[in-house]
Amino acid sequence: MLIRFASLLLLVTLAGCATKAPLVVVDDLTPKEQPLAEDFKVTYEKGLVLLQDGEYDEAVIFWKALSDSHPHLPGVWTNYGLALYHTGEYQASLDALAYVDGINAKLEAQLGAAKQQVLSAAVVSDSDLTPEELNAEPPAIEEGTDVALDEEAVQAANSTAVSKPIMLKPYCPVHGVRALPQRELGLFTAAEKSYKAAIACNSTDAKAHYNLGILFDLYRNDLVSALAEYKQARVLMGDDKTLDVWIADLERRSGIEEGKE
Repeated sequence: MLIRFASLLLLVTLAGCATKAPLVVVDDLTPKEQPLAEDFKVTYEKGLVLLQDGEYDEAVIFWKALSDSHPHLPGVWTNYGLALYHTGEYQASLDALAYVDGINAKLEAQLGAAKQQVLSAAVVSDSDLTPEELNAEPPAIEEGTDVALDEEAVQAANSTAVSKPIMLKPYCPVHGVRALPQRELGLFTAAEKSYKAAIACNSTDAKAHYNLGILFDLYRNDLVSALAEYKQARVLMGDDKTLDVWIADLERRSGIEEGKE
């Protein structure tokens, strides 16, 4: 079955719901995360189908080749890491995902420079100011305040937008994928940090809350934190009978009743 480009995420489970297996993302064709050139989408989709169909050995070969030819695309490295994870090559998976960190760091530097240009362009020349305006206190910009970028202007300024469409934010899905091999390697603290990084990068990532809840529940024996993550996942995912069962069980085991924590 072909994957629709409008789909945000394709979710597959590693095992039955009763085993509390993590949700795994087959990643991703959304313009918000990673714009792709039109002539490349069909190729990219073929790799997604391999992952969706469980053809992981073929997927490793496919995404490795794509990472060689398109090393600037974070989704390529993320899917390569995901394929390696599914074949049990956990350290190799982490090595592949590490390439996304470099892409994100470069992107954050570029976006920071672009924001500074926007701020600089907004500065009014002293010659245009009255004496009162010259002596006035400058407006404060609170730490962490986002400066809006004109996405159309940024795209127009990029002469290579057809072959390398521009990304306007760091690539978030890598964090949740990275937690999977970390968990298998027994790196539970690192996996927790990765899931929290996924949530910090995208607060509406239901999978990250869901999987972090499993980590707290099964591997950290932190029932209170697990319960909070399951409940947040249910808020974001909507009605989910599996989560309802898990939440009821943890409320019983932890002594925390619905709505009273």
